[in-house]
Amino acid sequence: MKQIIIFIAVTFSTTIFAKQVELKISSTYQKGYITTKMNEVKVIANMNKEFIITNSNGNPFNVKLNVSEFKERIDPKIDPKKSLMVKGNISILENGKMKLIATPQVITMIGNEAIISTKDENGTYFEMKITPLRTSEKL
Repeated sequence: MKQIIIFIAVTFSTTIFAKQVELKISSTYQKGYITTKMNEVKVIANMNKEFIITNSNGNPFNVKLNVSEFKERIDPKIDPKKSLMVKGNISILENGKMKLIATPQVITMIGNEAIISTKDENGTYFEMKITPLRTSEKL
């Protein structure tokens, strides 16, 4: 019984104290002459935990994102305390099934826009703009 209570307490405290990031996200989907833009939205996500941006307005793309801190110093001008790694899986709905077409990774900083895009062999284009606005223990 003690083990169950400890597990619940650890799980509960991890959820309460999880670091979060506020993101501004917008996307563009283009197929032929038709372009669909997703209104800019703000999302609060837990760091190091995958979340999904689902398709809408006829957009066949599905995007799973994971944001984590990036502490490596790759450029002396970039503050590693403000650096974030955004990883994603971009899938497209094809014949009723989701098909993985790209696994982009981008490093960005708080306040800097990152762009993830892909284009298939038929010219169908998808672009997502992600701007981390701030991080904290609880937003």
